[in-house]
Amino acid sequence: MLVELLTKEELLHFKQALLQDLALLLKGEALPVNSEEFGFEKIRLNISVSQLALLIRAAMDAGVIINDNKTAVLKCVALFMRTDKIENISVESMRKKFYEADRSSKDSVKDLLMEMFKKVHKY
Repeated sequence: MLVELLTKEELLHFKQALLQDLALLLKGEALPVNSEEFGFEKIRLNISVSQLALLIRAAMDAGVIINDNKTAVLKCVALFMRTDKIENISVESMRKKFYEADRSSKDSVKDLLMEMFKKVHKY
């Protein structure tokens, strides 16, 4: 059995790590993911969390992302994406920004979408 193979110190450390992860999940936070451990690298984005949340909301409202559960989508985004400044995106932070888009983020996302539109037009 695994418990029998661990020392008391290792078992205590394991329990503490589990409790920390549980606390993060209960607060709606993304668990820190060691991409090397799981064999993947998070997708790095050159936009803010506010801009990302707005893009996800627009994609859902436009029917590009068709999942019904918004929280599940935000959790997935937080798990597999990061910004240049934030490696582990908070699901709660994304949820707030998903519903409360600021003017600056709206303007930035509009500019980004126009730039993408121009790129697609050239393809």
